[in-house]
Amino acid sequence: MRALTRLVPVLALVSALGACACDLHDEVMDWAGEGAVSCGLVQLGDPAAEAFACALDHLAAREPFALWVELRGADSHVIEAWAGRDDGSVAHFWYDGDPSGGGGDDDPHIARWSCDDPHAEVVTEDEVAGLHGLALVAGDERLVCGGSTFLEDVCP
Repeated sequence: MRALTRLVPVLALVSALGACACDLHDEVMDWAGEGAVSCGLVQLGDPAAEAFACALDHLAAREPFALWVELRGADSHVIEAWAGRDDGSVAHFWYDGDPSGGGGDDDPHIARWSCDDPHAEVVTEDEVAGLHGLALVAGDERLVCGGSTFLEDVCP
């Protein structure tokens, strides 16, 4: 199993979200539960295959994990995250630094969704351009949800 030890980017994420009454790092780790392994924060443009492999390995082993990936938002800072528990359940989190479109992280919002039927999906050549800056190539595997349901606004 692979576990990334990229704590500096995750700590930077916590700092960046400091304006919010809650922060994405804590929300994801709290949901995943005790002993959750951080598969890291994949910053925009950084290779993401290893981080997804970490999450998929832990999902298959039914071990708690957390994964964050920065995406290219239209006009704000966007991060997608997944948290897995030892019972096999997965939650999907969405951070938008300013949903009204003002830019940056001026009005942070975090939502939590269910992640029904979490599984590995092989990225195709046709999908690469639509990954919003996520650095995956055709043939890489990523964690996807077979379906999802909005559960709650975590922040604000």
